[in-house]
Amino acid sequence: MNGITYFYEDFYGCTASIHQRKDGSCLLTMRLPNGDLYKQKDYSSLRNARVALGRMTEGTARPTGRKEC
Repeated sequence: MNGITYFYEDFYGCTASIHQRKDGSCLLTMRLPNGDLYKQKDYSSLRNARVALGRMTEGTARPTGRKEC
């Protein structure tokens, strides 16, 4: 297993995923409703990635699923 991926969707239809690696670092990927990449950035922890997600979506992101890879 390479880690866990958390999926989110906000009020505007944008989707996001946070891939948590085994070492604890995370990759946040956000996409617009049409599928275009909006932002992709590495964070040192899951908490930091979730804070950034909340700021970018104005607190409207809701979890939609989780997958262990």
